[in-house]
Amino acid sequence: MGNVEFILELVRKYPERVLELNDNKQSIFHVAVLYRHVNIYPLLYDMGSIKESIIKLEDIHGNNMLHLVGILEETSMCKELEDMSQIYAQMAEELRWFKVVNAMIPPSLRVKKNKAGLSPLELFIENHKVLVYKSQEWMKRTFSELLLLAALMITISFAAAISFASGSNQDSNRDTAAYKVTYNLFIICNGSSFIFALSSIILMLSIMGSRHAEHDFLESLPRNLDNVIYILNLSMGTMMIAFQMIIILLYHDNYSWVVHVTRALACIVCLWFGYRVFTHATTRTASCLKVLLLYKRGIMYKQN
Repeated sequence: MGNVEFILELVRKYPERVLELNDNKQSIFHVAVLYRHVNIYPLLYDMGSIKESIIKLEDIHGNNMLHLVGILEETSMCKELEDMSQIYAQMAEELRWFKVVNAMIPPSLRVKKNKAGLSPLELFIENHKVLVYKSQEWMKRTFSELLLLAALMITISFAAAISFASGSNQDSNRDTAAYKVTYNLFIICNGSSFIFALSSIILMLSIMGSRHAEHDFLESLPRNLDNVIYILNLSMGTMMIAFQMIIILLYHDNYSWVVHVTRALACIVCLWFGYRVFTHATTRTASCLKVLLLYKRGIMYKQN
């Protein structure tokens, strides 16, 4: 199941069909929730008075719609998602899906236990333990790699500040206005790179030293990871500018072509890097907006 056009036509011509149940006493929308068909589930908002009956349905195991969000085949899921970052993204999507369905379900059904004695939230936590563990492993590995990168950038910035500062005292052009402006810009950018890298390390250590619950994968952890990446991007960008200032100071007289070549390469790298960051940000924003619209729609439905 997953053909939205077919379901729309079915609902339009035979609205009574949506109340038909399968062998597990699940409706079309229960199956849509179970198999994460995000495009089909929103049709429930437009079902009129029928949706009340559909929402209150329970399958043969006493599971309502919110229970079905918590059902996940952990073994098959982890085998299919070989990339650890995909597992982390899947955990975030599972939590968003839980939030969307939770917005429509009445409060009484949110805490109602199934035949196994589990509420929807308890079932979700129980069935997502492996996914949470693997997501935490991916987070630790990612932050370890980012820590190494940040430490390397701190070392480079610190070494550049000391070595170039000592060598600049012997430069015959150090009293010119252009030299002073370029040198000051180098100091500012190099110092900024050092501060940004150090800030990212402090942020990563605070994240790695904290315990994380399931709901953290929906908001706090993705936000903190994005913050770390953006801070490191700023550190690398300011370091690149500082490197350009060094090239200008060293080769502005005899090898002006070196300045132009490195400047062109730096612009290409910055454009490519900016494109990657922009693509990542727009993809994340589009995904979050899609879920937010469904969530807001569920809130409006409850109020009506």
